Amino acid sequence: MQRSRLWSSLLLGALIAVAQPVLARDIRLSTTTSTENSGLLKVLLPAFESKYGVKVHVISVGTGKALELGKNGDVDVVLVHARGAEDKFVADGHGVNRRDVMYNDFILVGAQEDPLALRGSRDVINAFRKLGEGRAKFISRGDNSGTDVMEKSYWKAAGVTPKGAWFISAGLGMGEVLSMAGEMKAYTLSDRATYGAYRAKIGLDILVQGDPKMFNPYGIIAVSPKKYPDINYDGAMKLVEWITSPEGQGLIAGFKVNGEQLFFPSAAKSATAGAAQGVTYGDGPNRFSLATGSPGELGLLKVLGEAFAAREKASMKWMKAGTGQSLKLLREKQVDMVMVHAPGGEEKAIAEGWATQRTLIGSNEFYIVGPAEDPAHVATAGSGAEAYRRIARAGARFVSRGDNSGTHQKEMQIWSAAGVKPEGAWYIVTKDFMTASLLRADADGAYFMTDSSTWVAEKSKVARLRVLLRGDKALVNTYHALAVPEGATPGRGTAVKFIRFVASPEGQRIIREFGKERYGEALYNDAAYAKQFVD
Repeated sequence: MQRSRLWSSLLLGALIAVAQPVLARDIRLSTTTSTENSGLLKVLLPAFESKYGVKVHVISVGTGKALELGKNGDVDVVLVHARGAEDKFVADGHGVNRRDVMYNDFILVGAQEDPLALRGSRDVINAFRKLGEGRAKFISRGDNSGTDVMEKSYWKAAGVTPKGAWFISAGLGMGEVLSMAGEMKAYTLSDRATYGAYRAKIGLDILVQGDPKMFNPYGIIAVSPKKYPDINYDGAMKLVEWITSPEGQGLIAGFKVNGEQLFFPSAAKSATAGAAQGVTYGDGPNRFSLATGSPGELGLLKVLGEAFAAREKASMKWMKAGTGQSLKLLREKQVDMVMVHAPGGEEKAIAEGWATQRTLIGSNEFYIVGPAEDPAHVATAGSGAEAYRRIARAGARFVSRGDNSGTHQKEMQIWSAAGVKPEGAWYIVTKDFMTASLLRADADGAYFMTDSSTWVAEKSKVARLRVLLRGDKALVNTYHALAVPEGATPGRGTAVKFIRFVASPEGQRIIREFGKERYGEALYNDAAYAKQFVD
């Protein structure tokens, strides 16, 4: 009986272990003091650790030091708030896959007496000019943290070089600086989250807030596995993906101190930022909007748009979106036209009556790329479907955009043809655009399906991947332009003119020749070539 219970307990433990997606190694996170001092990490990390059976070791320092730890390979992932420094960290090759996580704002706080009468101001630069007069004490972090970097930018904009007995550079974290300012009845710059956690014990009031210059975004970045092969990159990316997932973002939104929300999630906002903001080509009065992905990312749309704008006195607003999102924007009449590559979705849009003017404009093809060692033997596969079967059979890493783009739809068609449902630790979903996903595959040494245009334009940035399969007719990628129905949007008429321009001899010449001068080969084929692949 006891032996039966013992085996039952062991079996139950084994089942629980199998059910949990356990990571092999602990994760080292360097982060700014505000995420630690505010108490946010005490809410976030236990949920992550419980889900994945891993411990996250936190080093809480200023942003500058946190990035330095990443630069030296002493941590696996960084969570910081100094966008310029973050972008440089990635550009210099120290980090990969930066993601927006959340935001709050900076506030200028001081004693209730407020001797400089700053209370109620929304002009942070003017406030720093008054502080620069030296009539009241100011405590500076002085530690190259994100807050310190922002403070220095305010002094510079105010035309002030802070020095003298009134200016105290503490070289300490935010909580300690707030405590000092409270004891000395001095002014200081703080992030709102740390102030919220310390407010009850420091006796300082918020005096200046609400200036757009005080916006404070946070980003998370995995340390580059190319630079440091021994770091826990798998764990780092799992944390990046989880903290930007609905679960992680929900915990951030729900975190409050004394009933006040201190951080606001931003991962979902950044994923649609391209579509929300747009880029405009031309400055003429005849305006229209267009949604597309890679043709805009790679610069073809800019050349076409500027040529059209010059002859038609037009301006075109490009909304960056994958094919699925582009068609959604068209259906909702948020854009006048799209350039997409999903024949099934395009035909459905025409049949349902919310799209018109479907016009073939060109093509490229999909390549299956992967590591040079090719563990799944993709290079000898006879088709895309066979290549996918081999990848799944080998459990080799595969990166998917997972965003309902034309590329993702084509990928899922191939998995279906291969008789495979892709799932498991080997199948990595980015929910990102083509270039970002390609670079993720390179960082992971994973397989990926990229369009040929992006490969030609970005292959100089890729170190570990090679083209392993090309030439399968099932991987040809035709592009069509579609417009909203007549009268649906104000810019529809100009959009139809642009479609005709793209299909004209001049537009087709631009497509045929685009990329040759810079890359030595064209990035796209024209419609005459693409026609052979259209049913």
